[in-house]
Amino acid sequence: SGSGNHWTISGLAAVDVGPDSPTNSFATFNAIDLGTGGILTDGNLGYVTSNTFTGVTATIGTTGKAYYECSSLNLSGGNVAGFVNTTAGLININTGNYFAQAGYYGVIWTGSGALTYINGSQGSYIGTISDLMIQFAVDATTGKCWVGSGGTWFGSGNPATGANPAWTIPVSAGDVIVPAFCCGPAPYDLRVNFGQESTFAGALSAG
Repeated sequence: SGSGNHWTISGLAAVDVGPDSPTNSFATFNAIDLGTGGILTDGNLGYVTSNTFTGVTATIGTTGKAYYECSSLNLSGGNVAGFVNTTAGLININTGNYFAQAGYYGVIWTGSGALTYINGSQGSYIGTISDLMIQFAVDATTGKCWVGSGGTWFGSGNPATGANPAWTIPVSAGDVIVPAFCCGPAPYDLRVNFGQESTFAGALSAG
């Protein structure tokens, strides 16, 4: 302060502090679009629910390119992360098996790897999960989405060139693609990094 009175920082590591300004803002889990029983923690970067497979979206979507990482507590098949096209219509976050609705595109953490759900329908296993973390990239102008883990994209995907996406969401010009998530009751939980933490596993935050 102007009088030289300042708070003393205690118990914070560098990863716990991130810049946030009108020109440098990052998404979090959205407390307004949160399923019944959902609980947000860690500055709205952690998510757990006491209900069955209800959902939550992010506070910020994109009409261009974006990248995020999401970590799961375990590989028991209770956590899901991906995207929805909110311009095409929000899906019901309070529906059981939120991820099994038309309009949802994502993957489930399982012991056998990352299992896709494409437009609400179960797809296939597309890669091995490293350290419980999955990375996502999207180009909202084309609807292409890429999924990977440990800094490597599944299926030889390459967001920089647009090659080999995990799936393609139907889009029209100006559509907003928003990260969307689902988890079952504890012990399932998710933690997301939209760039506010400097720990991106693949150092891919430039998208």
